[in-house]
Amino acid sequence: MLGSALLASVIVAQAPVSPASSAAETLGLGPVLDSVVHQGVTYVALGRGGIAVLKLDGAAPQLVRRIEEGRRFVRLVVVGQSLLAIEQREEAHAFSLATPEQPQPDSLASALGAARDLTVVTQAPPPPQAP
Repeated sequence: MLGSALLASVIVAQAPVSPASSAAETLGLGPVLDSVVHQGVTYVALGRGGIAVLKLDGAAPQLVRRIEEGRRFVRLVVVGQSLLAIEQREEAHAFSLATPEQPQPDSLASALGAARDLTVVTQAPPPPQAP
């Protein structure tokens, strides 16, 4: 048991650190669950909750703003000019990226309407079992 825990910690320690994770650490934002880049702006789903909007093109990372700090997002996807943020509860939220440094809440229908080739896969519930 101790050997497997030690091996796991060594593997984690050897994993490459993403620029978003490194920037979040530098800025004291905590762990990163996911990140995506759009037009030179990096969006980071924070383990503490919310999304950090970062600029990483300078000598030091810059926190532009934080949005939706009370929500825990686990996946970020850019579709056209929208940022789709999937909450831990698997709810999707859309933000317009018309102005990349100032994401604004947007309708999910508007965001998905921009992506004609986006395939959404859902899992059908299992059939009811007889008693």
